[in-house]
Amino acid sequence: MDQILSAAMAQPPTQADGGGFIYLYFLKDIHGRWIVKIGESTWPPRRKKEWDRQCAPQRHIWFEYALWVPWRKKMEGLLHLWATLNGAWLGYVLCRYCGIHHREQFDLGNCGGMWTIIQTAMAFVFKMGWPSWWYGSL
Repeated sequence: MDQILSAAMAQPPTQADGGGFIYLYFLKDIHGRWIVKIGESTWPPRRKKEWDRQCAPQRHIWFEYALWVPWRKKMEGLLHLWATLNGAWLGYVLCRYCGIHHREQFDLGNCGGMWTIIQTAMAFVFKMGWPSWWYGSL
């Protein structure tokens, strides 16, 4: 697993990538599992409104802070890869509220919980030598 993550970290960011935020929200699925959505955005409050409107009946529990990084798409990809390697990816989940197949949702239990995700994101930031800061409150 470390070799796969190290190889992904060694890849340069794409031309389309740039500074922005990593955000998290949580929800319970129909089986009672806690699901985490790991996403990226240039402005999380706007993205929060979009998600809350798109899947309005579904209660999203937003982590109050978002992590700013210089390469948001790369960081999102690293976190998705890390969660997938830990067996947390749920595949393409059909949302019963909006009818869209969500693909970036992970089983929170298999990720080790919210603080493990945050610690992993910070570990990636430090390994990459990136500047970062937290934005709150969403």
